[in-house]
Amino acid sequence: GTPSSTTSVGDANGIIRALSGPPFLIMSAVVLLALAGLWLFARMRPSLGLKPVAWAITSAILSGYTVMFFKCVSMLIVDPPKTQGPPWNIPMAWVVLLEACCCGTMQFTATNFALNEKDGEALIV
Repeated sequence: GTPSSTTSVGDANGIIRALSGPPFLIMSAVVLLALAGLWLFARMRPSLGLKPVAWAITSAILSGYTVMFFKCVSMLIVDPPKTQGPPWNIPMAWVVLLEACCCGTMQFTATNFALNEKDGEALIV
């Protein structure tokens, strides 16, 4: 539904409920299974040279999660609810920040691995 005028976009509890809800968890599980299938195929058929592509797809998926988690962090900072204290008083807000930083680091690492595989010739067109 549409948030009311009294609802804050940066409600830490609301963000945490959304990130731990079934739709997000199911979608994440499906993405993880598809990615695991790609990696399994790339390892079973090394002659196809899919490892750099698998790293690039991994990086792209992590990029989406990084943007989403940092958007949640920015909403916590920009529009915290007036009725509760600072969002950083809730420990799960720190978990969201940690997830954002971890996803960003893993994305950077996956991109480097993709470029280092065969000197990135499969990625540079």
